[in-house]
Order: sequence, then C-alpha cells, then structure tokens
Amino acid sequence: MTGMSLELLDGFRLRAGADVVEVSDIGQRLIALLALHRRPVRRAVIAGTLWPDKTESRASANLRSILWRMNGAGSPGVVVCCGSSLGLRPGLGVDVVTLEEAGWALLDGSISAAAGLGFERLSQELLPGWYEDWVIVERERLGQLQIRFLEALVDALRRAGKFARAIDYAMRLVATDPLRERSQLALIHALVDEGSWGRARWQADQYRELLRETFGPGAAAAFDAEHAALLPFDNAPPQQDPAQTGSARREPAHVGPGRWEPANVGSARQQPAQAGSARQEPAQVGSARQEPAHVGSGRREMAHR
Repeated sequence: MTGMSLELLDGFRLRAGADVVEVSDIGQRLIALLALHRRPVRRAVIAGTLWPDKTESRASANLRSILWRMNGAGSPGVVVCCGSSLGLRPGLGVDVVTLEEAGWALLDGSISAAAGLGFERLSQELLPGWYEDWVIVERERLGQLQIRFLEALVDALRRAGKFARAIDYAMRLVATDPLRERSQLALIHALVDEGSWGRARWQADQYRELLRETFGPGAAAAFDAEHAALLPFDNAPPQQDPAQTGSARREPAHVGPGRWEPANVGSARQQPAQAGSARQEPAQVGSARQEPAHVGSGRREMAHR
C-alpha cells in the first residue's frame, strides 16, 4: 500500500492516501513509539515500555499478540521486523519528523524552509491526552523546539518585510511564555522594524516590570545591561535645534565685553599709587619731628633767664 502517512500532532492518525486507517489503542502506542525513536527498537525495550507493570515474559507475549493482529490479513503492514528489533515501514511519512527537519533548516538560515511553516503547525501538541512517561518527555522536547522554530520564523518574516505576520506570531509567543526573553526580543525587534517605536518602548517597559516583579530589581537591571541599545533611540546623542545652536554660537560676542575685565584689573592695579600717597605720611611725621626746634627755643628761654 502506497501513499501512507502518520500524524502525531494534535492526535494519532494513520492515513492511507485520503483514508484514515483504524488502529487499536495499543497498536497506536506501538506505532507512535517506533515513530518517535526514528530507528528500529529492540523487542525487549518495546515490551518493557508499553507494559511496564508486567513481567518480562508477559510483556513479550503481549507484544507478539499485537504484532500478529496488526500484520494480519488486510492490515497495512506498518510495523516491520528487523531481526530482534521492530521498525516502521520505509517511506512512511511522519509529520513530527517533517516538522523538525523544516524547523532545523530554518534555524540554519534556510529562508525557503519557512514556506511550509506557520504558527498553527508549530503550535500543535504532540499526542494530546497521552500521559505515558515516554510521551511526556517527547512532548516537552518538541514543545521547546517549536518555540525556537517560531522565533526563527518571526525573524525570517521580519527580514522579509512581512511585519504584520511577524508581529502576530511574536505576540502569540509572548502570550505563551511572557518571561521568555527571546520571544520578547523578537516582538520588540519586529515592532521597531515596522516603525512602531512607541509600542516597542511600551513592550520593553512592560517586560522590565515583569522581570522586576518576578525576580527582583536585579533581573531588570541585568536585562538593561545586556540590551543597552535595544531601541534605536536609547543611546542616540541629543540633537539641538539649529536655531538654538546658532544663537549659542553667537554667545561669545556677548562674552567679548567681559574680556575687557583685565582693564579693570589693571585699574585696580593703580591702587598702589594711592598706597604710595599714603606713604607720604612720613613727611607729616617728619614735620612732627620739627618739635625739637620748639624744644631748642625753650632752651633759649633758659638763656634769657
């Protein structure tokens, strides 16, 4: 049977062309386990994973039973034997594998890989409602990859000038995980490139406040230090009004008269001349020294006596 495909995103679906093939619940687990391993798996590992609460012999018997039913008459023959291991038939397309290949190509810089990707596809959950440990681990791993792929898709759309879609995808990313820095930066950069600087400033301020409330002021300060030039106008030098700049350059003309102050200083230096006049006082003192003449006349008075 040709044209078979397997879908694990948003639920299990095995398709043969346009038709959906009915598979039992335990058969779905077996096919999904092999698809997520992407290589043949030993029978003992499969039996222990699907029936962890059974003994090894009982789990192996259950595996043989499900294989016999799946490979019976009229079955599509999806599971094939590879010695002591089991695998999926060659050529079976798996949506998870296709998604990861396109996402990794996008992360590596292949713009053409973005053509087959979109938010709807990158936000689909792996096997929702399945709670086995091996499913939960793969679901978490794929979920983290989907976020990285979406951030790369936003960047590719932004560089292609498709700002509306880039901003839409980035806003959905931020709504999914508001504390994720890469998603916040993807949204802010898309807003800046579109020319929505006011919205970009608001988004950056909101993220700083969220960091401050969640982790303390140190987290917001670290974000500012790491992204000091996040917005184009953060570190731009202030530009003066040309009219004000011209008038400022004419200020030296007003300062010019002040440069005559040394003349006043020079006039102040004339003060020693006044001080010199003060030094004329000794002449008066000298005149005072004429008193001995009066004393001498007094002596003449003694002669008359």
